Amino acid sequence: MSQMEVFHPTAKMLVELSKAQDIEAGDGTTSVVVIAGALLAACSQLLAKVRTSRLWMRGLDSAEELTSGPEQRNRAFIR
Repeated sequence: MSQMEVFHPTAKMLVELSKAQDIEAGDGTTSVVVIAGALLAACSQLLAKVRTSRLWMRGLDSAEELTSGPEQRNRAFIR
């Protein structure tokens, strides 16, 4: 991973996500990239349907609330 030269912004994001997972948990890097890829694909499909940015952001905020526990929400305020 550290020797790869990546140019595409989305690919760079996935590489960084994998590195962060490896640092935090030491495992699960493939799973994180697969899940992130699936989320990107779903977002791409939704973006084709929903053109209003307000609705788009409301949906992302709702998804974040559903998937984040209280400890994740508190961590965001600390940073």
